[in-house]
Amino acid sequence: MVIQVREKPKTYLHEGTYISSQAVQGKALIHPGKWDKIEPGTLVVLQSAGCSERADITWFSLLEQAAGVILQQDTPQGHLHQMLKEAGKPTLCGYRDADKELKDGDKLTMYPTRNSRGAVSAENPEFFEAEEPRPELPKIKTLVYPVCSHEKRVAALRHLPISGIGLMRSEFLNNYTFGVHPKAVIAYAKGCLRDPDTAELMDTVFHKKYDCRSSDPRDFYVDTVSDRIMRISDSLPEHSRRINYRLVDLRTDDSRALIGGSEFEDHEANPMMGCRGTMKLISEDYRDAFELECEVVKAALNKGADLHILTPLCRTPEEGRKLVTLVRNNCVEAEMGMMVEVPANAFYSSEFADIFDFFLTGPMDLTQAMFMYDREAETAARYTDPDNKATRGIVATFLSRIKDREKDVFIGEFEVLKVLREYRNIAGRNRIHLVSLPDRLEEVIPKIKSFEAGLSIDEITERVL
Repeated sequence: MVIQVREKPKTYLHEGTYISSQAVQGKALIHPGKWDKIEPGTLVVLQSAGCSERADITWFSLLEQAAGVILQQDTPQGHLHQMLKEAGKPTLCGYRDADKELKDGDKLTMYPTRNSRGAVSAENPEFFEAEEPRPELPKIKTLVYPVCSHEKRVAALRHLPISGIGLMRSEFLNNYTFGVHPKAVIAYAKGCLRDPDTAELMDTVFHKKYDCRSSDPRDFYVDTVSDRIMRISDSLPEHSRRINYRLVDLRTDDSRALIGGSEFEDHEANPMMGCRGTMKLISEDYRDAFELECEVVKAALNKGADLHILTPLCRTPEEGRKLVTLVRNNCVEAEMGMMVEVPANAFYSSEFADIFDFFLTGPMDLTQAMFMYDREAETAARYTDPDNKATRGIVATFLSRIKDREKDVFIGEFEVLKVLREYRNIAGRNRIHLVSLPDRLEEVIPKIKSFEAGLSIDEITERVL
């Protein structure tokens, strides 16, 4: 069921990009403190990037109780935006003057208008429940995988012909669940956190939010996150439970914003292109946190999850080899893949194909590196569309250089017909699969079907039944 307004308000305060097909009502809460309690039914206004208390992905666990979110910025490729979109949280973007035009307690209505747009109004129209329209979708042979790290969202996709999860992000799982720095979990378990305020916050998370009764918070963390992975796995169609699980890839500023993060993360002038991805995972300083994540992966595998591990932001083959060795040394036996997110990946492609079993293109980071912009910066929004000649060209170069390697290659975030036309002809013996954000699937699948009608059966990857 979907909540809708019976009659759209006559006036609205702002119209902008809108996430969700749901209408919501609630009382405004302007710029809450990071750890303020957010009551159910609240419409939370979060500050724009550049403010001293700007919203980041560590806010997400605080927003689950909220009815909806108003973002003053509109950065569709930003991580917080992506998390809200994955979870289907009603969100209105780009209301820059929200903190000036609204005040705490204002009763507001947010609702979708047209074509991924929505509005917020001071009027309070009548709501009603309607059956969410579910068009009858054709069967397709191409394998399609959504990007998703939230079990409620996955459950809502069961009616679609999906073949698993194309990208589950480790850091999103942590933020949906705990919002704590993994090294803080380890220090908390040892009783050696330096900051008493951090220790108090950890107490709140582990003993008030979750009622942790384990003698070791590390074990509780591993069990809780791996259980969440299993809930996602169980929400998938029985025959389609492959999950491409990406190891953690947080910038240092986002890592600092996690509970306890300030004790373990340095300041970087350019964190988007600094110590992140594989470089961080293989570092000695991060080793115990990496081992904790390996424990999560092992626990999920032992519980029956079909995890295929993705290496994030791998700059060189040497980094890739070191990471695979560390994963194996931690007794994790799973297929290892790599995100193609750096232009240099295309020129090391043959060496990477010797190391990894499969690949997933990361077009947002790849586009960011191609055009040297920060995807969290609203001023750079003109460069954020990954469907451009340069980004597609790098992916094409990567594919052409491994065409005889018989790899599974997952392609995400491009206009689907362009992907199929451009890449199937140069894929060689590799198998091309498509990865899509959940809200695009109903639009993407009919396009794939119409394109498949012009292909011979040998050119199309067979659906796993």
